[in-house]
Amino acid sequence: MTADLTHDEARESLAALALDALEGTEREAVLAHVAGCAACARELAELRTAADLVALSAPPAQLD
Repeated sequence: MTADLTHDEARESLAALALDALEGTEREAVLAHVAGCAACARELAELRTAADLVALSAPPAQLD
């Protein structure tokens, strides 16, 4: 992935970014796009909220 992403390329990676599944230059490129794109910043915030809610929806595991 190049450092200069198109809007569509960055948008396709937002879900992975929200799940903290991007690394290195790919992560940096998507974050750089989000910093300058209000629409992608909003979508990333929504995806992060959804990911947080999914994580909190699982019942706690009982430890022995």
